[in-house]
Amino acid sequence: MKDFWTKFLCWFIGWDYKLLNECSVASKKSLHRYAGAVMILMLIWAYIGYGMANRYFKVEYEFAKVIIAVIFSFMIWMIERQIILIVGKNALIGWLRFGLAVIMACIGATIIDQTIFGKDIDAQTKKIINKRTDEQFAYEKQVIEEERGKNQIELDSLTIQCELLTAEINRNPTISTYSTRGMGTDSVGKTIYAVEKSYIENPKIQDRERINSRIDVLRNKYR
Repeated sequence: MKDFWTKFLCWFIGWDYKLLNECSVASKKSLHRYAGAVMILMLIWAYIGYGMANRYFKVEYEFAKVIIAVIFSFMIWMIERQIILIVGKNALIGWLRFGLAVIMACIGATIIDQTIFGKDIDAQTKKIINKRTDEQFAYEKQVIEEERGKNQIELDSLTIQCELLTAEINRNPTISTYSTRGMGTDSVGKTIYAVEKSYIENPKIQDRERINSRIDVLRNKYR
């Protein structure tokens, strides 16, 4: 059973089992140390993958979330396995491993924080959205009130003009006009003109109708 476990760990991190048997006890301890570290990383990234599936990918089915978690864990296993298999010291490989570790740490820390403190983040986000909505509502309300105030001033002015026109129309509903028409000539040859008087509707009635139409528009605007 012990040999089976050792063979499994060798396969897990990519070591040669036969070569390990010829090595010292320290190498076997390193095997368990590397394998344990990789397993811990796989568990962490499985949790991260599950959290991303739930929070960002909006996956509804638990089975699909588990599949995504397994994919994340498998990717980390492959990456860490290749890193362990690198033999010798190489500056470029060292910087690559460092950069990869930083990226993975940043992504992992972000996802874990948002998963653990998801409710707090959602509450804060909702609070910010509500605040911005209230500010936008207050601004729009102010704009509407200002516009309503201007319209009220215009409405009052038009109402006064309409009352003045109505009073004048009531005094003079019609106006008289005069026209001349030639009737012939007199005994000395001068043209005789006849003056005709007629009545037409007061033109200010049309002005009042236009003002009343504008008043109706203003009154119906905020109903």
